[in-house]
Amino acid sequence: MKVYSHPDHGETTVKEGFSWPGFFFTFGWALLKNLWGHAIALGVLLAGSRLTSIYFERRFDANPNDGVAAAVIIGAMIVLIGTCIIVGWYGNRWVEQALIAKGYTHTGTRDA
Repeated sequence: MKVYSHPDHGETTVKEGFSWPGFFFTFGWALLKNLWGHAIALGVLLAGSRLTSIYFERRFDANPNDGVAAAVIIGAMIVLIGTCIIVGWYGNRWVEQALIAKGYTHTGTRDA
């Protein structure tokens, strides 16, 4: 774990590597970590993907031979899974960048 310290707020740690909470709880995790810009972007991306998926799922239900609807539904699933992977992969780095922007400095590492 990386240790960051702030003169007024003390120390905090950030896990190194993949963020499983970020992977599973993308939007909520970003809100919890006070990553407001990321949370807004994730919310728009996930809501847009889901609304698009809902529209094309209804279209596909009405006509199961609609290849465009099937392709869009698969695309929406790829966007969802890709978003989860990206947040898991980069989430802890985003937390570190936010801490540095708030005046924290990296003071070392410690074992979990």
